[in-house]
Amino acid sequence: MFSFYKTGAHESAPLGEWGLYYWHLDYSHGFIKRSLIGAIFQGIVHDQSDATIAKVLQTHAVTFWVFVSIMAVLFSQRVLDARERSERTNLIGLGVLFFLSPLVSGLGYTIGFVDIFLFLFFIIAVSLFRQKHYFIGVLVATTAPFIHEGFVFLWGGFIFILFIDWLLEGRPKSNIYLVFLACLPIIADVCVVCLSDHTAANLTIDAFPFGAGVKNILKEQQFGFSVMETLQVNHDRITHNPVHYLLLLIYSTLPAFALAAYSFFHPFYRAHRMLIGLRCFIPVFLTLLITFVGYDWSRLMSWTCLTASVVLLFPPMKSEEELISVKKPDMKKYPAHNAYKIILAAMTVCYFFWPSLWLQDRWERDGIKINENYANYSFLKESIPDKLLIHILNRS
Repeated sequence: MFSFYKTGAHESAPLGEWGLYYWHLDYSHGFIKRSLIGAIFQGIVHDQSDATIAKVLQTHAVTFWVFVSIMAVLFSQRVLDARERSERTNLIGLGVLFFLSPLVSGLGYTIGFVDIFLFLFFIIAVSLFRQKHYFIGVLVATTAPFIHEGFVFLWGGFIFILFIDWLLEGRPKSNIYLVFLACLPIIADVCVVCLSDHTAANLTIDAFPFGAGVKNILKEQQFGFSVMETLQVNHDRITHNPVHYLLLLIYSTLPAFALAAYSFFHPFYRAHRMLIGLRCFIPVFLTLLITFVGYDWSRLMSWTCLTASVVLLFPPMKSEEELISVKKPDMKKYPAHNAYKIILAAMTVCYFFWPSLWLQDRWERDGIKINENYANYSFLKESIPDKLLIHILNRS
């Protein structure tokens, strides 16, 4: 409820061109990446007036609440499935940390961006896989790259999770096909990128009701940059002020690594420590790659937290079955797990009193600027930790 209030109780940020352009894309001039949402929307709403913007806000808001509700149900189900009281307590703490993390408030702020649709498709597809509805799950996941090709950063981590689960189950030949089946969305993603018509994109952008400057940036950056050019741009940003980059990286990813680390430090999984460690952290690191090809930190904050939540919410089936026959361990013999619980509690308190900041990547001569409008999304405005972070960024 705190998370709901933090994002939903305030007016949304103004919908700018960077969120709105997705809704003007369609396939009228040819196949263009990122056009699925816009094509569907424009097929329903045949105008580009202010009323269109209002409908975009409504669509985004409904999708946002659906996604947050699904995540709340999944966390609640994970808590109910826990067999030990201490485990339930830990999972409740992780759920609180997830909803206090930058994910929810970041999605509420990026009105108009299609990330929320990718997240919704992703969590639905993963849930379908978990319930053994594989073909429906693949169908849902294969649709997502047509919304945005960045879906590969989410789905790639899930494929790795499936592979590790296959190893934990003893490498059954009957299940290896699931890993290959799960690769179909990646193939679709590659096809979307390769088949996207740059000329059609330019013609479509020319018809946008935006200024010439915005149109040129859309053509050059969003649809014109190659992967190597994008990597070079972000390399320059990182090397411009590496201290700022490191501080923001730590702030943005701490909740994600706390979520992912739960299984790694849990004594029940000690028999498979190496594989569990790979399962916990590699998907998060794969999602982190988006910081090198993306332009805003909202995605780094949100995408890593979502991937880590999947690692937590969907534990390996083999290990879950083994929990039934494993005797309850003496927690005093596992100092690493106890230390993790203390760190988790400290982080939860920290993010409760440290409202999530909107950290924009405006790399100017004097360093990173923090958007003051994001203070409207904080339950505790201008808190001491807020000022402390700003002070550190300004001094570094």
